[in-house]
Formats: sequence, structure tokens, C-alpha cells
Amino acid sequence: MTLSSRQKKKKTRILFQYLILFVIACYIIFSMSSCSSNAHKLVNEDPETTETPTDNDSEDVVYNQNVATPNVLLIIADDMGMDATPYATQLSSIKPYMPNLDKLTALGVRFQNTWSYPRCTPTRGTIITGKHAVATGLLSPGDDINSKETTLQSYINTNGTTTYATALLGKWHLSTDSTDPENLGIDSYKGNTRGGLADYYNWDLHEDGTTTSISNYYGTTAYTDYAIDWINAQTEPWFCWLAYNAAHIEFHTPKDSSLYTHTGSDLLDMYIQMLEAMDSEMGRLLESIPKAQLANTTIIFVGDNGTPAQVAQTPFSRSKAKGSLYNGGVNVPLVVAGANVTRQNQSEQALIQTTDLFATIADLCGLTNVNTTESISFKTLLSQETSHTRNYLFTEGLNNGPAFGGYTLRDSTYKYIYNEDDDEHYLYNVITDYSETINLYDGDLSTEEQTALTNLQAEYNRIKGIN
Repeated sequence: MTLSSRQKKKKTRILFQYLILFVIACYIIFSMSSCSSNAHKLVNEDPETTETPTDNDSEDVVYNQNVATPNVLLIIADDMGMDATPYATQLSSIKPYMPNLDKLTALGVRFQNTWSYPRCTPTRGTIITGKHAVATGLLSPGDDINSKETTLQSYINTNGTTTYATALLGKWHLSTDSTDPENLGIDSYKGNTRGGLADYYNWDLHEDGTTTSISNYYGTTAYTDYAIDWINAQTEPWFCWLAYNAAHIEFHTPKDSSLYTHTGSDLLDMYIQMLEAMDSEMGRLLESIPKAQLANTTIIFVGDNGTPAQVAQTPFSRSKAKGSLYNGGVNVPLVVAGANVTRQNQSEQALIQTTDLFATIADLCGLTNVNTTESISFKTLLSQETSHTRNYLFTEGLNNGPAFGGYTLRDSTYKYIYNEDDDEHYLYNVITDYSETINLYDGDLSTEEQTALTNLQAEYNRIKGIN
């Protein structure tokens, strides 16, 4: 063999070795890339898509449709505004981790333009009567519901063809007498009649006119236990109104660390932890309901007013949070999912008033002709993308510290606020200025703006009975 031949064979071996190394390198790179991609998917998947459902896991339930008389579970969160709502992603930077509310949101309809009253008693009054405060006198915390009012629970059982078992569990705050709920047609009441729990572990339980001192029993857990016991004892269609005190003051970190994931010890941290604990208990409640029963249940989650001033986040300030007439005080979360809700993971822009829950829940329970002057059923929105007949929203409030007293109305685009304390007017385009910083009233109004203002003022006169 000549030198030239040996050199050629040596070069061939070297090239072949390089080729093998190249193939091996490509394989390694491809494998690492594939692993990285899978890890990225795992980290970014929602918890519901990665955890294995158990036999009692509510996630495994297929909710039935066309249920004539579904069960209704109404869950009211206390002092939870849109800045603290997970699905309002455009607001605030710190959100509670609420996987159970997220699951309901994915299974149903989330409403973006729901208005409550600025504080809790008036809002609860609108839900249970279907009326505004001008008709009930329930305008401020501490006001008592009139014993002659027709409650939603009484209305359902007086006018419907199916008898519903009814319970109101947790926060009442429409009087201080724990016999009032049952006197007003609710089968069972158990909870606390006051506005908040001074100590979430040591508090007073009000039931049947008696007061029992509770020790070392977390209020959020207790209310959930009451709901679990009551629901699992029912043999007929039921309507359960579960009103948590969370996340109303006193702010605290729950002792059971398994109920929350958020860390920290300032007021906002504790507020977030309280909401996360409430969500954990909501999940426990849903998992406790037998699947066949849960499949026939419509679930409604709503806030009663905005986030407290001490923990409000951007774009809301202390003067534009709970108690105020700004969006931070009256725009609240509303999610509906479960039985007879065919729209899934959909956002709805329709104008919804908390008075509308009266007619909607009655409609869900099989009643007909449920609409009143101030309460309009939005049941059709749970299965169809259609227009809603409500054209205006209204709410009002009294002076309560950082927030002035007055009233406010809005249509699909414009919002008018009247500050009664200082005799000042505000007009905002809430589509382009949700944080309400540009007062159009101070400038020259366009024809469209002036027409909107005139119509909003006319609607106020109608609600108040002013000719």
C-alpha cells in the first residue's frame, strides 16, 4: 500500500468518526430539547389538567343540561372586588390562587360588568328581594330587612310548582335576629348575623334565636361544614345560599397552611390568603356533594362589593375601593357554571345588576314570568350569546369615610356619578377609561355624551320615582 493510499484511508476513518460524533450530538440535542419542551408544558398547564381526579373529585362531574328543577348553590364572597378576581387579568399584579373558582370559570360564564352596591347589607338586600335600596330601605350596614318583604326563597316556594329546600348559611347581615331568616320563609339558618367576625377562630354562632360561643373553629371552615351537612341531608331539590365572611376584616393568616399558597405577612398578603382559604373550602364542599346530585346543580359565585381600601390594588385607590361609587367599589365578580350552563369558558359583557340574581335564580328553579321592574333574569345568557334587556345599571351609597355619598348609573359605554356631599358631577367613558380618571363632565360634551348623560339622569328619576 502506498503512502497516498494510507493517507486516504486515514482521512476516510476520521470523516466517519466525525459523522458518528455529529449524529450522537444531534441525538443529545434533540433529547434535551424534547425534555425541555415537556417540562415547559407541565409547568404551564392548569392544575386541573395535570392532577388525577379521585372518585369524589368535582372536576370529574359532567353537569347535566335541560334539568327542570336544578339544585342551586349561591356562594357569596365578602369584600372581593375585581382587582382580587383571578379572571380579571388586566387589573392588579397580585392575584389569589383560586383553582376551584378557576375551574368554575372554565366550565361556565364569567360576567365582566356586574354591579353591586358599595357595601354589603344593601347588596344582600338586592339579591334576596330583587329590589333596590330605595324600595327596601336597606341602604347601609345596620339597616334591618322589613318583616313583610318577600324573600327569594319564599317567592320560589310560593309561586313554583316544585318545593325547594332552602338554607342560608354564614353571613346574614340583614338584621341581628337569627330567627328572621326563617320567619322570612327560609327553612334553615345557621351562621353569624353581624357584618364580620372579629376573630375568625373564636366567634359567635347565631341560630334559632340563640348564641353559642365558638372556640378554635375557623369560620370559613365552619360555614363549609354547615353547608356540607345540610346539602347531604336533602332528598328534594335545594337552594343553598352560602355567604362567607372571607375576606372581610379582620385580616389574618389562616392557621392551616394547607388552605393557601400565598406567602407574606402584610395586610394584602393576609387578604389574599383568606381568599385562597375560602377557595380551598369551596373545593372541599363541591367534592363532598355526591356526583349525581352535583351534576344537577347550578353554581353561582358573586362578590358583595369591592375590595377594602386597605388592600385595594391598581388601578383602584383607597377612595375608589369598597364603599365608593367607582368601579373599585361596585364592579364585582360573577361566575355561573354547572347544570343548564352550556356556554363554557366564555366572557360576557352584558350589564348585570345584583337585583337580577333574584329573577335569575327563580327562573333556574322553574318559575315563569319572573322579571320585575328592577330584577331581570339573565338565564338565557348561560346557554346563548344573545342580547340582554338591561340597558342601565344603578347603585348608590352614603358617605362612609374616604368615599363620598351619592349615586351612579351606567349604560354600555358611559358612567355618571353624582357626589351629593360636594354637589359634583362626573361622567366617564368606562370602555376607554375604566379607572375613571378623565371627567368628561368638565369639558364640552359631544352630542353622544350629552345624550348618554340625559338618559342616565332620566333613569335615575325613574328608579327614584321622580317625575
